[in-house]
Amino acid sequence: MIHITASHAQLLRHRGSSALAFRWELEAGRDLEASLATGDSYVVVMRQTEFHQHCCEMHMNSADPYHFQTLHAPLPIPGFGWMIKGMHSIKTTYGEGEIDGKVEKRRHLTIFREKTSGMYFFGKKRWPLPFSESIAALIDTIVTFEGPNMMHFRLVTPLGTIRQVKTILPIEPFKQQVEMYWYADRSVPRIIAYLLSLIGKFAVEQDRQVWENKIYWKNPVMVEGDGPFMDFFEWYNQFYSESSAKIGQHQLEW
Repeated sequence: MIHITASHAQLLRHRGSSALAFRWELEAGRDLEASLATGDSYVVVMRQTEFHQHCCEMHMNSADPYHFQTLHAPLPIPGFGWMIKGMHSIKTTYGEGEIDGKVEKRRHLTIFREKTSGMYFFGKKRWPLPFSESIAALIDTIVTFEGPNMMHFRLVTPLGTIRQVKTILPIEPFKQQVEMYWYADRSVPRIIAYLLSLIGKFAVEQDRQVWENKIYWKNPVMVEGDGPFMDFFEWYNQFYSESSAKIGQHQLEW
């Protein structure tokens, strides 16, 4: 079964919006559980880290296409990012997500699709890294956000599918414990899956400086080219309880 601690499960099955409290079962990983049980998939590695941020920051990336062209443009491998940069495009739909390989409408889900067009020397499209455009065309990345604290990544490659399940657990005010579990189809060589998990580790670190230093604005000023931040805020707002605003007005004690 998917490795989710009891504390994560308790958090993830939490109460919903102020208008209508609701609960849901974790569904987006059911096909992965079945695949692991039959031996069609295997566990690659688990990584754990901490971020000093609000738990919504990782989900907010779904509304921010511009940051992919800045923070994630450098190749997420130490020593190479200054020279090799990628070009990314994303598409996000709030209220939908992948369950058992099909896109389903659920108010607590978001589906996020990312496509890399290739890698280029110094970010210049006229200087492509050999074969990078052809390889990128064969890889699709689909992410399902399941509630406010869980993410399911699916990387579809010619060798098979590689999965990551990421959980975000608040352990102190503005401090998150993040666990990243990597899985792969048995057709994927273990060394390839492990190397991709390392790249994923470096990629999430590219966001740290921004995530840990952002300031919240209730009514942000939007400009042309910004992503659907207001749609994101509306979607994420359903996970706050009626008392959340009141609690935010007082000092928390832990």
